Amino acid sequence: MSMFRWGLPFVIVALVAFGCSDNKPTNKLYSVSGKVTLDGEPLNGGVVKFAPDASKGNTQKVSPSGTIDAQGQYQLKTGDEKGMNDGAPAGWYKVGVLIEGPGITSSKTINARYKDPSTSGLEKEVVASPASGAYDLPVTK
Repeated sequence: MSMFRWGLPFVIVALVAFGCSDNKPTNKLYSVSGKVTLDGEPLNGGVVKFAPDASKGNTQKVSPSGTIDAQGQYQLKTGDEKGMNDGAPAGWYKVGVLIEGPGITSSKTINARYKDPSTSGLEKEVVASPASGAYDLPVTK
């Protein structure tokens, strides 16, 4: 009886721990940060979204995103309603830049094609050791 009493809590804790990881990325997260510029000037505000590009082998179920600050800088985070972690899984992504919506204060206007990662024309590959400026995103009006 005492083995059951001590073994059952261990089994319950193990099941809960493993059950909570269903929606997390399956790969290691790599740091992704860059600068968004509009016609060469920092874009002040907005959101960057990386959408996995299945056509290039990225089958992740997560879409990392990051807020653009007043200097045009962003850093990606990946996660769900349970929590966010810095970085993104390795692989190819189509990238969108959104400057409209709640909490976004940019007064600049960019071409509407950038709103949707599938039409933006922006693509980035997340790698373990990127070159300087590898994740910079130039956009136009």
